[in-house]
Amino acid sequence: MLAKGLGVERNPGESLKSLHGAAGQGNVQAQYELTQIQANQGDAGAQHKLAGLYLEGKGVKRDTAEAAKWYRKVAETGVAKAQYKLAEMFAGGLGVSWDYAQAALWYRKAAEQGDAVSQYKLGLLNENGQGVAKNPAEAVKWYDKAAAQDHAVAQYKLGVFHAEGRGLKKDPVVAVEWYRKAAKQEHAAAHAALGRHYASGLGTAKDDVQAYMWFSLATILGDKTVAGLQEELLEKMSSEQVSKARAMTAKRLESRKKN
Repeated sequence: MLAKGLGVERNPGESLKSLHGAAGQGNVQAQYELTQIQANQGDAGAQHKLAGLYLEGKGVKRDTAEAAKWYRKVAETGVAKAQYKLAEMFAGGLGVSWDYAQAALWYRKAAEQGDAVSQYKLGLLNENGQGVAKNPAEAVKWYDKAAAQDHAVAQYKLGVFHAEGRGLKKDPVVAVEWYRKAAKQEHAAAHAALGRHYASGLGTAKDDVQAYMWFSLATILGDKTVAGLQEELLEKMSSEQVSKARAMTAKRLESRKKN
């Protein structure tokens, strides 16, 4: 260990100074050793960082069980980011037994403190009935909280739930509104959903040009589900409509580059 002075007797003050110096220069082993010392002294920030080092194997051999141990120690003090990480460990079976009920418990603790990702994840568990009873209305509640913090996937999920009437009254107009919000954050499936709504006239005026544009943007972002729909649309569109749709697509892409 660096703190032992590489075979040379050092007093604790010199060792700590040496560690600080090496860590500041990017030495990952020194960063790990310094963090471990601080964590053992009760520094919550260092404990959280140490968990991350064990999880990623930086400066020390990867040890997910040790990571989970340190995340739990911090999570139990009420730190939301540690509660979220511990929930992720339970949801993925990393360093702990795979346990969705425990994942839901820790996501909830972080979600109640306003952590947007935890709110989304808790909504997902309620949607799928993992670790909790399946409850669409509860899923909507947590998606709504995450969406209010601009969580793009939660916004998309709210669009789906409003479009299908899951956990609330079906409302395609509101669905389109949520899809637009998610699309502004380049969520591919939200683009595809907007294309479908424009193509069908659900929740918005039917507009083949708009539909073609949204399908094009979805495809560019990696969504492969709309290729067939776009081809069907193309067959019934005039050349002028296609040109306009392609120009609109190019303009929107150019606008995104500037932002």
